[in-house]
Amino acid sequence: MKLLNLIVLLLISTYCFSQQSYHTQWYSADSNHLPQNSVKSIIKDKYGFIWLSTESGLIRFDGSNFKVFNSATIPNSNSDRMYLFGGSVEKDSITIRNGLLQFFVIQNRTVQIDTPHIVPPFKPKKDLYIWELEFRKGLHYTKENKLFNLTPKNDLTYIIGNDSIREYKKNYVLKNKFFFPLPNGLQFFSAGGKLYLMGEDNTYYHVTENGKEAFTFSNTAPVPYTVFTNEPCKQVFLASGKNLYIVRQKDNGLTTELLYNDFDLKNNINSIYYDQENNVLYLGSSNKGLLVIKKHDFMTIGSPIKMDNGVDGVYYGLIAFDKNKILTATGSIFENEKYSGYIPIGEYSDKYIIAIDNKEDVWTKGYIHLYRFKKESGYKEYNKWTLDNYITAINKSPDGRIWVSTVHIINSQEYGSIYVVNPKDKEVKPKLYRKINSGISALLSTNNDELWVGSRDGLLKLNTRSNTIKTISGLEGTHIRSIRAGEDNELWLATYNKGLFLYKDGKITSFPADRDKHILSSHCIVEDKNGFFWITTNRGLFRVKKQDLYDYAAGKKESVYYYYYDKDSGFTTNEFNGGCYPCSVFLNDKTIFFPSMDGIVYFNPDEVEMKQPKSDLFIDEAEVDNRLVSTTNLEIDRNFDRVKFFISSPFYGNTYNQNIETQLSGPVSQNWAGLTGNYVDLSTLPPGDYNLKARKLAGSGSNYIYKEINFRVIPAFWQTIWFKVLVIVVCCIILILMYKMRMRYINYQNEMLEQQVAIRTKQLGNTIKTLRKTKINLSKQNENHKKLIKNITHDIKSPLKFIAITGRYVYNNLNEGDAMYKEDIESIHTSSSQLYYFVDSFLEYTKQADNDLKNSPSFLKEIVNEKIAFFKNIANSKNTQIIDNTEPNTIVVINRHLLSIVLHNLLDNAVKNTYNGNITLSTTLKEREVILTIKDTGKGMSKEQVTEYNDIINQKAGNLEYFNNGMGLQIIAELLVIMDVVMTVHSVEGIGTQATLNLK
Repeated sequence: MKLLNLIVLLLISTYCFSQQSYHTQWYSADSNHLPQNSVKSIIKDKYGFIWLSTESGLIRFDGSNFKVFNSATIPNSNSDRMYLFGGSVEKDSITIRNGLLQFFVIQNRTVQIDTPHIVPPFKPKKDLYIWELEFRKGLHYTKENKLFNLTPKNDLTYIIGNDSIREYKKNYVLKNKFFFPLPNGLQFFSAGGKLYLMGEDNTYYHVTENGKEAFTFSNTAPVPYTVFTNEPCKQVFLASGKNLYIVRQKDNGLTTELLYNDFDLKNNINSIYYDQENNVLYLGSSNKGLLVIKKHDFMTIGSPIKMDNGVDGVYYGLIAFDKNKILTATGSIFENEKYSGYIPIGEYSDKYIIAIDNKEDVWTKGYIHLYRFKKESGYKEYNKWTLDNYITAINKSPDGRIWVSTVHIINSQEYGSIYVVNPKDKEVKPKLYRKINSGISALLSTNNDELWVGSRDGLLKLNTRSNTIKTISGLEGTHIRSIRAGEDNELWLATYNKGLFLYKDGKITSFPADRDKHILSSHCIVEDKNGFFWITTNRGLFRVKKQDLYDYAAGKKESVYYYYYDKDSGFTTNEFNGGCYPCSVFLNDKTIFFPSMDGIVYFNPDEVEMKQPKSDLFIDEAEVDNRLVSTTNLEIDRNFDRVKFFISSPFYGNTYNQNIETQLSGPVSQNWAGLTGNYVDLSTLPPGDYNLKARKLAGSGSNYIYKEINFRVIPAFWQTIWFKVLVIVVCCIILILMYKMRMRYINYQNEMLEQQVAIRTKQLGNTIKTLRKTKINLSKQNENHKKLIKNITHDIKSPLKFIAITGRYVYNNLNEGDAMYKEDIESIHTSSSQLYYFVDSFLEYTKQADNDLKNSPSFLKEIVNEKIAFFKNIANSKNTQIIDNTEPNTIVVINRHLLSIVLHNLLDNAVKNTYNGNITLSTTLKEREVILTIKDTGKGMSKEQVTEYNDIINQKAGNLEYFNNGMGLQIIAELLVIMDVVMTVHSVEGIGTQATLNLK
């Protein structure tokens, strides 16, 4: 064991966690960012854009996109070989020359050709213009017959020749000149309006007309030195070994500040610019392109050995341990951001949860086992308890009680148990406190009487005095990963798949997600001293201003600005770990620690930069069908295929932190949508006036920055307002003319119609007179016919009745010897009676036809029985039986006389055609309808007869051929129409006939 400890101490003493302190990225032609790899000069304009000069033109860089300005885009430019920048950044007038001595000016974020405004003061030997020397890189070495100038300020310029130095004021007005012998190889630079000469060792000289005064640099590495100047930006850099310094004016001398400790001149660096506002260093190479360097804000530590059960540097639960230490659930101890020791808990712990009680004993868990490692034994002795299921959370209340939760699954449903351990008890052991119907994922004790329980299905509040539990409404179905107590009884919740929540004053606020919704699955929340929350996720780290969240919850803001850090900021993986407790430590309010899948990430929140996207928005350029145009007073031909509006806003932090949205309004409108590239692409826009807006949040605690342009899609002449107005006027005139012509035509038609109406009225009057006469004549004829029929039937009726009575009398008074005539006499009596009845019915029909045919309720059985009694004797004479199967008490609302006539005719026909058979009358009751059936077993009819009989009944026949066949069909057909009764006849020859009446 001693040997093992010795090995551990040796490893600790020699261990240094190595990691790069900078994020570096090359941009070159090989990466398709630059048109060419020679970057000669770098400058930043007043709008925040970085400009590069190359041998293939000028490049504008906004932090994400490179835009090339060359002879293809700059009118009248004859050469793309550019040299060094000059001019004034403050005045938005950056100048540069190309290989053919053309003069260019960079203004208003674009490049245009111009002519020089200053005449060179003199020509040196061999006609070498002094301007030519501006083309050299920013390493100003003396060389025979070569001149160069240095411009430390806008109003002061030094021109250095072979043996003299000239000092010029603005517009090259000579201020002073003095003799100064210059051997080859000396390096000059200027700073703060003064001229300096590099010396040997750590020496530099201030050069004046009185000679040179020696000084020494401090805080620099050993010589040799190389000085780089960026005169338009008033910057001087000192390279010494692998270190790069920026030179600053201090008192009467110069001092240096380290910018980069991995500077390599083998990369052929010849131009440098330091963006102090964004803390970004730009190095231009003569053959490799542009190197962008950003300092890391985050560092990572991990254990150098695996005895802590760290599983190759993957950490979960960690906690503050002693004054300047943290302890992980694997047993590793880190002090001052370095591995400093180990306690033997890793072989028992599953590394997810760790807690320290009031006695400084360490609590952890291994799946279903709960452990307490005692401080008094150096954490070698421990207690072990086995609980019912998997342990998910451990939390300490202020009074020292330890709360433990477990989860078990039954039929795919999770259930939780809560245990409590009181270290003050005589027998310290977990006791089951209560069960809940949800899987517990987090515990937080804010005071001795309350325990907040986060579950996979919401938030619960447990009163530990009364053992009562309350479900917080509004969070149903929410998987809570961690709970943070805030001020004024507020709770901040980090959830799985639903983002951040605030519970305050009984109100739940759900906060919006970031652009790619990484924050929806958040692990834990840490608040620093500056009012910012730090939130870990599986896809990086977020920083959000707490006041912004309050303002959103109060309805004062419509969105929340989240600042995002990924592994380019210093940590080695974007995946932080959650589902553990604690999942963060804020040690001594100075350093925050987060566990990750590759070590423990730590940082001082006061020192971590926030590069806020506060620069302005610009919509300077558009591309219509691959042709670049200005957005000023832009008008687009209606036949265009596609238009692109390029939107830029310089930002040199993580591009994820600049979220630009656009909105289009006009004949076609589009709501706010995120900008994925650097342009908005539109097509098939109908003619009209449009407004394109762009906006972005300028950072934490800020409002939106807006930019908008107006443009117009030119309509065809038939789409213009004046044309539409003209068309409307013409149409109105045409309508008026058509209306007038139509009215004239209608008036003419009315006149013609009135004439025709007058003629037709006269003709109609004559016709009406004729019809009246005809009607009178027909009425008289009809009356005469009726009277004749009544008289005839009345005259026939009396003899028939006498014959019937006489027949009955003779039949009843026959002698026994006259029995052979008895049957014939009975037939005479019966026939005469039937004929009498028929005539009487016919007479009744004629009477009824003259009167209103009124219906009245009648018992159907009575009507049927009357008819059966009439035909019974005749049927018996033919050995035929009449059977009555009609339903009793059936009432029909109908004209009784007319129905009686129809039944008489039907029974008469059945009796005539049936011998030695049966005639059956039956009824069937349906909804509001009675169906009466008269069925016989007589000789029946052929199909043709049945068809023609039905046609006659339904008044479809064109003739009444069968009227005289004995059924009285014409009378029946007319009576059926009067009674509104439907009748059908079915018959089979040789079998019988069936007549069906539907009585409504």
